[in-house]
Amino acid sequence: MLYVNPIMSQQDLDKIQRYIDLKDSHHSEALIEIIELKTKLNNKDDLLKFLNTQLKKRDLIHSGFIDSVEEREQHASTAYGNLVAIPHPVMPLAKQTFIYMITMEKPIAWDDKEVQIVFCLGLKKNTTINLEKMYQNLTDIINDYTKVLKLIEADTEEQFHKVFSP
Repeated sequence: MLYVNPIMSQQDLDKIQRYIDLKDSHHSEALIEIIELKTKLNNKDDLLKFLNTQLKKRDLIHSGFIDSVEEREQHASTAYGNLVAIPHPVMPLAKQTFIYMITMEKPIAWDDKEVQIVFCLGLKKNTTINLEKMYQNLTDIINDYTKVLKLIEADTEEQFHKVFSP
C-alpha cells in the first residue's frame, strides 16, 4: 500500500515509480559496500583523487562524479564532526548504488574539521534499493563517538562491519 497526497506531487510520482520498479525487477539491486582500512592519505584532495581512481577501476561511476562531489563540498562541507565525512555528489552519478567506507591511519584536515573516517555515497538514478537502514547506521555513527573510534580501530572488514551494521 502506498500513501500519496490527493493532489500528487513529483515526490508521490517518484514513490510510485520506485514501487513499480521494485515489483518489475526480476533481480533486485544490492548495495555495494567497499571497505578500506587504515589508509595512508594526507589531505582531502588526496582522498578525493583516491576515491576517483578506485571508483573508476570498479566501473561504479559516470564521468563527473568527483567533480560533482567537489561542487557539493563548495555548497556545504560534508564533514559532520566526530571525525566523520560523508562526501556525495550533487546528483546521482553512480552506475550502481554503493557506499565506499575508508578509515585513515591519521586524521586529515577537511575544511574546518578533522576527518578520519569517510563514507562516500554513490546513488544510481532511480535505484530500487531501500537505503533507510544504511542512513540510520550513518546517523547513529555520526552521533556516537565511541562507534567512530571502534570503526577507526577495526583491523578487519569483519570487525568494521560488526560496528557499522550491528
